[in-house]
Amino acid sequence: MKAGIIAAGSEMRTPFRVDTNSLVRTERLNAIGYHVRMKMVVGDDAGELARAFEWALTRADVAPVQCAKRASATGARPPL
Repeated sequence: MKAGIIAAGSEMRTPFRVDTNSLVRTERLNAIGYHVRMKMVVGDDAGELARAFEWALTRADVAPVQCAKRASATGARPPL
């Protein structure tokens, strides 16, 4: 089975964020029999996200979307 991972969030396209969530997601998908064929990062735009999701599903059986967690006003990260 084939999978594609979409990371959503404009902050993920900057040099200030590193996409480590897709590494964990890849490990979990591999553990249940999926081969991750692609990973992509899409900004905070509904149209871009919809096009990315449609494109990914033409090449994979599943395409989970992960959204970056934003820091709170105090700078603390929300729990996972």
